[in-house]
Amino acid sequence: AEISAVAQSLERSSPKRQQEQQESAMLIEGRNSIYALVGERLENCSDSVIISSSEEGLRHKKEFFYSHLRELAKKGVKVALVPSRELRCLVFDRNSVLFFLNDGNRGEGQEKALLVESPFVANYFHTTIMH
Repeated sequence: AEISAVAQSLERSSPKRQQEQQESAMLIEGRNSIYALVGERLENCSDSVIISSSEEGLRHKKEFFYSHLRELAKKGVKVALVPSRELRCLVFDRNSVLFFLNDGNRGEGQEKALLVESPFVANYFHTTIMH
């Protein structure tokens, strides 16, 4: 009974958008395809974006997505650039995470990323990266 009450409380306090969203995953191949998807996701963000990458990777992404990041700042979206040698990912609005699956030193066509649409996973990485 207690577990059921807690579950109902969490469901009521969760935003409707998260409750209605289906969990899914998609593999994206090629840096151009990955960056096109990132650009699209950035345009649709309304709360927060976390970009985690190496120092060099952060510089590259900051330059490449400069106009998107500037627009996010104008909309009041929180953007965090977090240096990490181990984790290359982007967390969009605590709803989805894009993981780069290799070190970024490969050719354009060999870059791979995994987009995970899951508020549960996205919240985990948002909390982990920011603490």
